[in-house]
Amino acid sequence: MCMTDNQGGVLNYYPNSFSAPDCQPRFMESKFRVCPDVGHNSSDDDNVTQVRTFFTAVLNEAERERLCQNMAGHLTGPQLFIQKRMVQRLMTVDQDYGSRVQALLDKYNTEGKKNSVHIYTKGG
Repeated sequence: MCMTDNQGGVLNYYPNSFSAPDCQPRFMESKFRVCPDVGHNSSDDDNVTQVRTFFTAVLNEAERERLCQNMAGHLTGPQLFIQKRMVQRLMTVDQDYGSRVQALLDKYNTEGKKNSVHIYTKGG
């Protein structure tokens, strides 16, 4: 558990939309020889089937609605391009999932604009 300022809010994961953590060679993975050679290629990992099954076959309607509300609620803070990117990913999981989150984001973002505080400065 982090007990400090968590790097002052600097992103500590990769990939992200802003910058990457510095690569520090002393912390690189160790390499060792095995026979035959093995490796891991994550470019073809299936990152949607389990999520799709969870959304469509495990959750009931009320649980799906709460999940979508939770996702959209947490996505109102990030910039719009990140919201769109996340909705695109949810659409690959399930069209209904992505559509619901997008509809809620539209609603929450509109409500946020109505409830925002405008500070007017002299000359502005």
